[in-house]
Amino acid sequence: MNKKLFCTDLDDTLLCADKSVTAENIDALHELQEKGHYFAIVSGRSIAGSKMIFQTLGLNKKNCFLVSFQGNVIFDLEKDEIVSRHGMDPEVVIRLLSECKKRGIYAQTYTTESVMIQEMNDTARKILGVTREAYTMIDDYDSLRDKIMPKVLIISYEHPEILPPLQKEFKSIEEGKANSFFSCPQYLEYVGIGMDKGVGLNNLAKYLNMDIKDTIAVGDERNDLSMIKAAGLGCAMKNAHPDVKEVADYITTKDMNHSGVAEVVDKFVLRN
Repeated sequence: MNKKLFCTDLDDTLLCADKSVTAENIDALHELQEKGHYFAIVSGRSIAGSKMIFQTLGLNKKNCFLVSFQGNVIFDLEKDEIVSRHGMDPEVVIRLLSECKKRGIYAQTYTTESVMIQEMNDTARKILGVTREAYTMIDDYDSLRDKIMPKVLIISYEHPEILPPLQKEFKSIEEGKANSFFSCPQYLEYVGIGMDKGVGLNNLAKYLNMDIKDTIAVGDERNDLSMIKAAGLGCAMKNAHPDVKEVADYITTKDMNHSGVAEVVDKFVLRN
């Protein structure tokens, strides 16, 4: 048997609209694991946030990995350890956070241990209510200079239309030091230069000494583009953004609410 590395995004891919996981998706992942293949959740979420989702799958930890913070951190669940991590330039993080605070726009950063927020408001309560993660208040920006921070997340639930102009305005901050992208219309994300989900997938394949042709990735949003392009087989969900469908090798016939991930596992892993 030729082992495969199966990588899936979470929101609107493995997770339904209500953040649940279908029984069919869970069964497919169990069979994938039983047959000795590798499984990775590749997400913008933190390690803690991804672990919570992993626990709902009921899988044991053998051959299972989390590629978190848009590819910046790789966590081996069986060994219970980080095997790779990358952080942003702290000065870029500080500038992004401070410029957002001046404009009254919500922005947060992360360490591998917790979410770091500037204030507790409705936006913070909403995002933390979804992710259920531990958080730390940022007392002063100087305290961030010695931390490894994988990404910055800027959020606008009520007025997402402000984010594309903000991204253009912040080009001078990120130039040569960071990459920005949208993981959904309400989320503008920043990571270190040269880091994305595709790089995370490649780094995990190298860690496992696997040929990239034996990797499969499935996703739905623009932040999944690099992963879908990098994988040996890149798959887009039926509900995916048009840009993702354009580069995918395969588009599922089922959407996030009807076990599109199981469709990919069955068609390209279990039947091979």
